[in-house]
Amino acid sequence: MGHADAAADGRGSLAAREEARGEALASASAALRREVRLLGEVLGQVLVESGGQELLADVEAIRQATLDARDGGDPDAPARLVAALDLSRAEQVARAFTVYFHLANLAEERQRVRALRIGGRHREQGPADADGGPPDTLAAALGALAPGRRGPALAGVVVHPVLTAHPTEARRRAVVTALRRIDRELDALEDPRTSGVTTVEAGRRLTEQMTILWRTAQLRASRPGPLDEVRAMVAVLAETLVPVAAALYRDVEHVLTPDAGTRPPGVPAFLRVGSWVGGDRDGNPQVTADVTRQALSMQADAVLRILEAEADRIARTLTLDVATTKPSAELRRSLAADATASPEVYDAAALPRPASRTDASCCSSRPGSPPPVAATPTSRIAIRPRCSPT
Repeated sequence: MGHADAAADGRGSLAAREEARGEALASASAALRREVRLLGEVLGQVLVESGGQELLADVEAIRQATLDARDGGDPDAPARLVAALDLSRAEQVARAFTVYFHLANLAEERQRVRALRIGGRHREQGPADADGGPPDTLAAALGALAPGRRGPALAGVVVHPVLTAHPTEARRRAVVTALRRIDRELDALEDPRTSGVTTVEAGRRLTEQMTILWRTAQLRASRPGPLDEVRAMVAVLAETLVPVAAALYRDVEHVLTPDAGTRPPGVPAFLRVGSWVGGDRDGNPQVTADVTRQALSMQADAVLRILEAEADRIARTLTLDVATTKPSAELRRSLAADATASPEVYDAAALPRPASRTDASCCSSRPGSPPPVAATPTSRIAIRPRCSPT
């Protein structure tokens, strides 16, 4: 085959991939429209159950008037409809639109995930993206290098995202949790394996979670302070950044190590997460030295909780028995060293699972309860007094 034929085949292959990608994106856009319509219908049912058909009619009238104004109709019509509402009904209508916008944002976030997945699959089918450039991931950039250059190149890489506080954009934790539950039900409905009774049950749960979201206060009773911002940041760390970091390291490891997963990882630590939340010194009088100390303590506790949960998951997964899987001499030496260095932690591992740190810290206020052990890198996880029965 000549160079011209090879080039023609390459162009044809790229055109085919582009066509497949376009069809996938069109399907994803249709899914977005279905979800927005479904969420709107379920919210309408909840509004009728809560405030009657009249509440839904008021919301729909304002929504339609707004759409008409956008398309060149009377620009003052929405304001007149709102002005005609009494205070109680206006509050309900405002809350209905707030919930609707939360749901629309959720549907758009899900659409963004679909588009990213489609783009990822598209890039995996060829060495270049639709514009002819290299794929826009760290693992793909390393993979484009010669094998001998990948390790040295990664040694000079530092990814250092820094989290900042934006209290005006913060949603209440209860609202975020309710939206996450709705997201799970949408996943169940979108799963092609779901059918029959399972689909009906997922729809019922979606309505249930929508009702909970509708009846959840959308605004805080008080203005969030620096420590509230720290709690929100910690939630992002545990629920988003940690899973993403794990996936990032795995992707890079597969590029650097052909037999990744069969031996200890050789990827250097290149990701560092920073935070200004609770520690910035930009003139905010609420961020004091004591607040910063508490912020650091909360962050350290969150990291330890993450590590504790992972250690517990691994312990529950590796259910190997010494009769079928003999521990290596290296493992025995490591356990012996642990027992010598931290006998209290080693002994605690053989006891029934202790109360969580949350329970232990709560029980410290009970009469006669021993105080918790001071926090140290070796004692924070396992050395807490067990709560006495109440």
